[in-house]
Amino acid sequence: MNNSLEMNPYTPGSGFPPPFLAGREEAIEKLKKLLGQEIILKNPIITGLRGIGMTVLLGELEPIAREIGWVWVSKELSESVFVTEDSIAMRLLTDLSFFTSTLSIRKEQLQIGLNGPKKSSFERLDLGALTTYYKQFPGLISDKLQATFEIIWPYVERSGKKGMVFAYDKSQIVADQKAKEQYPLTLLLSMFQSLQKKGMRYMLLLGGLPSLYPKLV
Repeated sequence: MNNSLEMNPYTPGSGFPPPFLAGREEAIEKLKKLLGQEIILKNPIITGLRGIGMTVLLGELEPIAREIGWVWVSKELSESVFVTEDSIAMRLLTDLSFFTSTLSIRKEQLQIGLNGPKKSSFERLDLGALTTYYKQFPGLISDKLQATFEIIWPYVERSGKKGMVFAYDKSQIVADQKAKEQYPLTLLLSMFQSLQKKGMRYMLLLGGLPSLYPKLV
């Protein structure tokens, strides 16, 4: 009986990177091509069974995207995030603020609403500022959320970044709930699609079990 402990570079774990990552070259090259889009027409989806290394792959992709010039926001989703449309809106605003709160913005004027002359001045576009703007904008949750992302886009460009990648792992849990009149998945997909149609490079990357893809279709 051999009691020696030897490191197996292929042993699956819970998102811990192995000593050696093999067989991911094709996936990495495909993502590089998607990151090269001037107008985002395609968003990456990574699916597979548990233990094949999706979480590790996302970790490998992050420095590549950052080197190209993208802001990378990565989270592991939980079912609580997709209970209501408002909860996913706050998830997205929180993730957006991780970048915007680092910007040196002084006394910028953000017009609130479609018609009114109201203006709010913020020294920093932190989560508090984003939430204030989101809440004061009229309309549905989808209108509020999209308006907030639109007002932020010029600052992303001015920062010299190519765009922002919102990478969400364990996203097979996303689901609309027609009985409760809550459509968080539809909100997520339609918002990114609308922003991308306007030339804003917000990219959505979803990773999860194979059950994810049929839901998206």
